[in-house]
Amino acid sequence: MLESFSRKYPEVNVKIITADALYGTGSFMEKSNQYFPHSQVVTQLRKNQSVRCKNGCWASLKSYFSRNEGVEV
Repeated sequence: MLESFSRKYPEVNVKIITADALYGTGSFMEKSNQYFPHSQVVTQLRKNQSVRCKNGCWASLKSYFSRNEGVEV
């Protein structure tokens, strides 16, 4: 699916890939990085994980969400 999308829509700049626990395997992570090298994959969130922020710095999810309340939709 990732390969097909990357070939069909090369102009789309993918920044994040969300996946459930089924796809959170090492193989999936490697393939997603192969087709979208500048993206992050988010599967199950845990407070000991880190994310790359807009400014390029890394933050733990716990500290990130303590500073960013989210957006109501």
